[in-house]
Amino acid sequence: MSIYVLPALTALLVSIVVFFAAVQGPTRSKVFSGMIFVFICLSVCEVVSFFEFFKAGRLSYLMRAYYSISLLGLCSVFAYVLSVVRSSAKRVLLSVYLSALFLSVLIIFSDIIIAGIEPLGHTRTAIRGDMYYIFQGFALMMLGLIIASLVRGYLQPKDHLMQIQCSYSLIAILPLLIANLGLLLVMAIGYNVNAAIVMPVVLVAFILITLVGESKHRITDVRRFMPYSAERHTSNQIMEIFSSFSRDEISYRNGISDIERLLVLHKYQKNGGNASATAQLMKMPRSSLYSIFHRLGIDPENNAKD
Repeated sequence: MSIYVLPALTALLVSIVVFFAAVQGPTRSKVFSGMIFVFICLSVCEVVSFFEFFKAGRLSYLMRAYYSISLLGLCSVFAYVLSVVRSSAKRVLLSVYLSALFLSVLIIFSDIIIAGIEPLGHTRTAIRGDMYYIFQGFALMMLGLIIASLVRGYLQPKDHLMQIQCSYSLIAILPLLIANLGLLLVMAIGYNVNAAIVMPVVLVAFILITLVGESKHRITDVRRFMPYSAERHTSNQIMEIFSSFSRDEISYRNGISDIERLLVLHKYQKNGGNASATAQLMKMPRSSLYSIFHRLGIDPENNAKD
């Protein structure tokens, strides 16, 4: 095992931490959690591939598994993107998953896509089969679907929040896109490269950029379980109010007022003090939001930031 395993090991640890945070969320986190789980499987393959005690036969199957999981990884990213753009294209999603499954069978049980493995520096790389271009074509198609869906969602958003979601997701996808296109191009001109060194860095960048965007796009509720996040802070404050009410330390009316104040301020601050966007998300006119501010004694100017 060499020092080159460190990127893969880092990606594995980051993916595991994020996965266990995501699975604690409600139903809406399942797509995100599933995507991170596939990333964990990819990272496991990458880490194990650096262990030199693996025999060539087993390492060949590990390489085939890595390529198969890569296909599922692209499908899971596409599913995540569909949740970002709020699309219910179930037939398209089912089609790409079935196609990925079919290609995975070809990769594992035949030599037409992956013909074997060969040494490459401190690790191994795949020997491309006669129909390796099928794998490349599918990867390019998936990348095209992912980018096209996000661009369309950004240009034709259903609301302001969706545009924010698409912009952050595009930024997060960009390193993944550049790395995949670069690898495909280099391999197309005849050079052998080890994706297990490049892809972990890209996956970590994707996950971290996505988590940074959680404060804006809120596709999952991962932030609710992360220390120092606005969601965690607000949740703790609401629990304190509930505890005080259960001990008869505050009245019902004061408890409701305090909780309402926290909820309104949380939504207002998460939108950067944008009253119009906050009112839209709360499904009320802007004038109604300012009426709530006045009733609860909230000064919008002094409470625009966290």
